[in-house]
Amino acid sequence: MAPQSNVVVFGGGIIGNTGISPDLGSDEGTQKILELLKTHGVTHIDTAQLYSNGNSEASLGRVGAIQQGFTIDTKWLGGWTGQPWATAENIVKTAKESLEKLRASKNEPIDIFYIHSPDTKTSFEDTLKGVNEAYQHGGFKRFGLSNFTPAQTKEVIDICKKNNYVPPTVYQGSYSAVARKAEDELLPLLREHKVAFYAYSPISGGFLTKNRKFIEDQQGRFSKDAIFGIYHKMYHKENFMSLLDKWEEVANGEGVSKAELAFRWVNYHSALKPELGDGIIFGASKYSQIEATAQFLKNGPLSDKAAEQIDALWPTVKDDSIIDNFAAAFGGVLVGGLRSFFDYCVVARTTPKSALQHEAQLPFQPDRPSQEHGKVEQSLQDVLAALEIMQDTYFDTFAGMWSDAIDWTAAVTGTYISATLSGIVEGLDLTFTSSCSNVLRWENLVNQYYTQSAFFYFGENVFSLRNQAFDDMLWVVLGWLESVKFADMYATRHGESDELESGHWHGLQLSPMAAHRSRIFYELASVGWDDALCDGGMTWNPSLTPYKNAITNELFAAASISMYLYFPGDNNSAPFMTAGSEPQFGAPHDPIYLENAIKSYKWLTESHMRNEAGLYQDGFHITGWRRYPNGTINPGTGNCDELNTMLYTYNQGVLLTANRGLWLATGARSYLDDGHDLVSSVVRATGWPNNEDRRWQGLGRAGVLEEFCDHGLHCSQDGQTFKGIFFHHLTEFCRPLRQQEKDILVPHTNSAAGFDDGVYRYHLARCAAYGRWIEHNAEAALATRNDDGLFGMWWGVPRRRPRDGDDWEGLKEHLPDGAVDRLNPVHDLRSFTPEITNDLNDRGRGRTVETQGGGLSVLRARWQWHALYS
Repeated sequence: MAPQSNVVVFGGGIIGNTGISPDLGSDEGTQKILELLKTHGVTHIDTAQLYSNGNSEASLGRVGAIQQGFTIDTKWLGGWTGQPWATAENIVKTAKESLEKLRASKNEPIDIFYIHSPDTKTSFEDTLKGVNEAYQHGGFKRFGLSNFTPAQTKEVIDICKKNNYVPPTVYQGSYSAVARKAEDELLPLLREHKVAFYAYSPISGGFLTKNRKFIEDQQGRFSKDAIFGIYHKMYHKENFMSLLDKWEEVANGEGVSKAELAFRWVNYHSALKPELGDGIIFGASKYSQIEATAQFLKNGPLSDKAAEQIDALWPTVKDDSIIDNFAAAFGGVLVGGLRSFFDYCVVARTTPKSALQHEAQLPFQPDRPSQEHGKVEQSLQDVLAALEIMQDTYFDTFAGMWSDAIDWTAAVTGTYISATLSGIVEGLDLTFTSSCSNVLRWENLVNQYYTQSAFFYFGENVFSLRNQAFDDMLWVVLGWLESVKFADMYATRHGESDELESGHWHGLQLSPMAAHRSRIFYELASVGWDDALCDGGMTWNPSLTPYKNAITNELFAAASISMYLYFPGDNNSAPFMTAGSEPQFGAPHDPIYLENAIKSYKWLTESHMRNEAGLYQDGFHITGWRRYPNGTINPGTGNCDELNTMLYTYNQGVLLTANRGLWLATGARSYLDDGHDLVSSVVRATGWPNNEDRRWQGLGRAGVLEEFCDHGLHCSQDGQTFKGIFFHHLTEFCRPLRQQEKDILVPHTNSAAGFDDGVYRYHLARCAAYGRWIEHNAEAALATRNDDGLFGMWWGVPRRRPRDGDDWEGLKEHLPDGAVDRLNPVHDLRSFTPEITNDLNDRGRGRTVETQGGGLSVLRARWQWHALYS
């Protein structure tokens, strides 16, 4: 009779992971994996919310793995975030999300839902309450634990028994011939409570397939610079390398590979017991590995001699072996719950070696698409290059500003800096960066540019801005709120830690000042709202003839909702407070901000400022309005009845931030629908998807966004800023929600239904569809870079001298009827002939901080789409 095998489970870390393997990670690859597994009789797959950032679950669902007869297990994130995560609410919510991804139901449930690791920052009582509630809802058969210590496991069992919750009946832990500490305390506890044991990492992260030279030469993950140096510190020891020498001898004597030796020992000679429901989990990064391992596990027991030789090796490394992946990564100093692997690196370099004796192995598996592959890597490098060149070329550290910028374009540029840092941090998962030195370099980069942002706080010409147009003031509001948003997000994700001496990331020191400036300029700009003319709306400039234009009203809506959502409050009195006056304070989530946002959005959308193509035209004058020398005013018709039909790209962008924010604050899907309608109108007005037709389409040609002034040499400093503004706000519109925003939604939403996850997913799906158009525009912008890496204004044109026969006349734009390009003074285009230069983008104002900001903005958009939507 053939010996009984343990349950054989395929570890699905590679599934859905196109970064590690574009082939295996695709849905087609997933289907091929299923077919290979079924051929070898393996019908059990283990996945997790962590794997491929959820795409492992989703890919299994898309191919219908459950419907094809496979048994599926998955795992809650648990403690892998390093933050309080495993609340009852999160457990229930994400269980539903995972089951939906996997296409599981009460009638077609998954088997085991594990907690991937203990979240010590959330009480086990709260976590297990959520697990029990999720279990009651149906969709999974068994509850399991992974990477819990024996003491934590006992605590969970006791809580479940006390509260009559569903108890854990499966435990998944690290186990191999050189990682057997589970036998001491954990396995006896599990046996006592009838909990099955599933062993992962039976080849110890690949260590048992290597040789002494591979470890000594620090190749692959065993380098001191790879994966935070964890594998190097764990295995670069004489006792482990001596074990490898003997391991190879045993394999040769048995006539099998070192990998087969490891798998067969665990399956047939270890403490695992098939009759108790135990299992073995194996992974792969190649199809051939799946076939080979599945066959190894069928080949039966090793010889008695080989089994005895392997047992004799364990005492030589037992004292230096790990317990499990989570304890190895977060053990010792990390058990205290550092919030990020940056914190780990800082502590690791400053903590005595003896205090780090438990650090052993980082939980690095091919679980997520690598951020260092293909388009994602290139798009990140392009963003970093554009940012570095912009700051090195144009930012004056001594003055604390971009010296060539005007006040409002400087405010926009500052916004780009904060938003770019946010995009990098959110899109780059530092948990899987290759080494501590890399993590610390990223931290240095963030600090470098954030410090320049702080310099700009003192370099910004606030005295001049206080006397400028209302739109100029509102750019300031949005800019400093962007700084507040970044600091809050970064401190939460990578900076705040109970282990840090101060307990807070140093960058938070700027936030109160940024919030104060935002409040002051919001209050200054708010007086621009005027009900006397046009039944409402913001006036552009208090010193000029009333002009109710799109940009000022869009800015007021966007700034108002941003103040409502992100303004943290202000305990600083108003500037220039006189003795005896009362301090004025701003409160977070003040309803007046939301009221202003709704009011201004409604006025704008009912103003008839959009044309037939769905695009916002520039604005309205009032017929007959006149101010006489004695100060009296003739209001004329009092109506917005003289429309300037001019189209600018930024008039189509800023409102998108208001669309997103109003949806967050009210729950009304209509705001998102309006935003997508506007984006679709812009995309169509570039000619997309026809990327060959060079004729002017209204806001571009050949699928590339253009300003009317691009083709000529007459773009002003204002005009050079517009396209970057559009892409900045498009990126904000489609930015995935941060935890802080989800936290805001519950207590502050005005929607009776609250946050609708289905609407959110619909929104992200529509956003993902813009990716190819954004890619096309990013490539067009990149084509304008000169030898110094500086971006030009007219995207997509070749960097060459015009040739005879070029149809310049055919490329000319035509202004709409009634349009006046007031922001870009222009010569008579009928007699215009482009200046003959070596580089078409050296004409006019040439390359400036504004054109560089535009390039950075579209590249940041591409990075977000690659990192978060691909």
